[in-house]
Amino acid sequence: MKKITIITLLVVGLCLGGASFDLNAGTGKDQKDKVYLPPVDLNPETYQLLKNSQWEPAVEKLREAYELFNSDPNLKYYLAYCYEQLANTALDEKRYQDAINQLESAVQYVDDQPRLYLGLGASFFSLSRYSEAEDAFSRVLELEPDHFLANKMLGEIYYLANNMEEAREHWEAALKKEPNDNYTKKRLAGLKKYNRVAENFETEADMQFSVSFNGTQKPELRELVLKMLGEISRQVGRELNLYPNRQIPVILLTDQAFFDITGSPQWAGGVFEGQIKAPVDKYRPGLLKIVLAHEYVHAVIFDRLSSRCPWWLNEGLAQYLSGDQAGNKLKLELAAKFIKETKIPPLEELPGKLLKNGDSKRVQLAYALALSAVQYFVHQFGMSAVQNIMDSMAEGKSFASIIGNFTGFSFAEFQENWKEVCSR
Repeated sequence: MKKITIITLLVVGLCLGGASFDLNAGTGKDQKDKVYLPPVDLNPETYQLLKNSQWEPAVEKLREAYELFNSDPNLKYYLAYCYEQLANTALDEKRYQDAINQLESAVQYVDDQPRLYLGLGASFFSLSRYSEAEDAFSRVLELEPDHFLANKMLGEIYYLANNMEEAREHWEAALKKEPNDNYTKKRLAGLKKYNRVAENFETEADMQFSVSFNGTQKPELRELVLKMLGEISRQVGRELNLYPNRQIPVILLTDQAFFDITGSPQWAGGVFEGQIKAPVDKYRPGLLKIVLAHEYVHAVIFDRLSSRCPWWLNEGLAQYLSGDQAGNKLKLELAAKFIKETKIPPLEELPGKLLKNGDSKRVQLAYALALSAVQYFVHQFGMSAVQNIMDSMAEGKSFASIIGNFTGFSFAEFQENWKEVCSR
């Protein structure tokens, strides 16, 4: 079950345009360390704070000067720049809400710099706040209509919402600016292939899902799939306490169209790449429900964590909650056998070389190890620990840094314990 990581943008540490003011004059630092801002008279204390990258106290001094005296309107650029630097630090540490707070402060002073809104859009997107991300990226395009990254990310947002025409327009605009961007070329090619086969598609929808399919060829799917998805949503919601924060598009395709549009390997039974897609030529209700459950878990994890969930945890949970009891039993046996006989890679390195060249046996092994680790975690610490870890990761923390808070074991100790139990 393949998952495509959607790009998460980070604000780059560029400074606002204007005349040159060298904060590092006389320090012997390289030219790249110069800061370019409008000329302004700064008192020695504020100058020193800026020179030493002490952004928070510098903000206080600059705000005081700007609000009390406003003797130099260019002070607002220094304020925006300081807030941007604080946002950069927050983004580096994946503290997305803190980055939003700093950038929103920055645009109160300077509202005509595209990259400030680009950072806001990236932060909102990383928190799966798609409507606010859309507003921020749209503001970038108001300021710079052909902005590559803003168009690229708006294409992603509209694709998530199943607004294919808007997604196509923005991806095409992005490629006009950067015609060699392979990721966007691949996304646009897949979307155009889908549009060619979807002319006769029907869509059934409720509040949580929209299901598109060829109703002439598969009329029995009309009520079946929405019912399945409702059951899956309730089950996964009980286990993970995760629910959709958007209407998730589900696309049912012929086998040929599925592999052609998604580019998935032949072993894939479905895919989540912003939308859930599954082949249904020879569907069986039980198997289709397993596939949909697996991809739905990816969808709600993405809508909670964006691309920050470790591969092994994401894939392990998708298998664990898919309802594939017989298949999971075989995978767990495979994982146990491999752990007994071979030195396995650390979980944080999965899938690594195990997915190289699409070798089906290596693929099976990578998924088996992910399932085994997740099952061990749930059996030892409970699904509530998974929920708590998801909440902490949503705040920007990494799994490895917080596992000890909920288990009493470091990530390395957890892995050793898991391998020891599995090798018995």
